[in-house]
Amino acid sequence: MKGFAIQKKERIVIIGACPEEGFAKSEEELLDACEKYYKENGYEQVMPADASYTELEEYLEYYKDTGHSFERFVEMDMYLSDYEMPRMPVPEGVTFGFYEGTLKDLHKLVAQVEEEWVQDFNEGDRFFCSYINGEIASFCIVVEDEDCVIKDKNTRIGSVGCVGTLPKYRRRGIGLYMVALATQILKEEGCDKGFIHHTSFDKWYGRLGYRTFMCFEMSR
Repeated sequence: MKGFAIQKKERIVIIGACPEEGFAKSEEELLDACEKYYKENGYEQVMPADASYTELEEYLEYYKDTGHSFERFVEMDMYLSDYEMPRMPVPEGVTFGFYEGTLKDLHKLVAQVEEEWVQDFNEGDRFFCSYINGEIASFCIVVEDEDCVIKDKNTRIGSVGCVGTLPKYRRRGIGLYMVALATQILKEEGCDKGFIHHTSFDKWYGRLGYRTFMCFEMSR
C-alpha cells in the first residue's frame, strides 16, 4: 500500500502517504487518483484535504504551491527503556512536584500562558509543576493515555502535555527540566512510551530524546 485518501462528497478529507514510497510521490499519485474519481463521477470541483501527514517539509511546499497556507504540528514519542535523565543543570532556586492546590487557582495561571488550555486542566488529572518561593513557575499535565490512538494493547503510554512557563520565569531552562523529570516519572511508573501530542516545539522536546513520528499540516 502506498498510502490512503479519505473522500467525503466533494472534499478530500485527509491524505496519508507511506514513507517507503516517498511522501511527495505517493501524495501526487493519491491526488491524481482522487481527481480521476471525482471527474468520472461528475464532480466539477475538488476541495483539498484539511490535513496531510508526513515527516517531510516538501509536503508543505507542495500545498503552498497551490495557494494554501498551513500550520505545522508534530506528534512525538520515545521508548522509555532508552530514557535516562539528561545531565542538565538544575535551575537555581527551583523545586518540582505535583500540584496540590485548587483547580480554579491553576486555571488562572494556565490562562496567562495559553487560554485555550484551561479546558484541558480537569479534575482527576495530575499536574506536575515547578515552584520558585512557593509560586508556580511552570506546569504540565502528566497522564497515562489509555485511549491514545497510537497505542496497542501491550503498550503503556504516558504523556506530558500542555507544557507552559509563566512569562516572568522563561528562558531559565525551567520548563525543559520539568519535562525531563515528568518523563522520568512516567518511566518509573512503568510506562513503555512517553508521548508528546500536537506540538510545534519538536526541536525543544528533541533535546530530551523525543522523536517525531508524525507531522501534520492543518489549513488556515
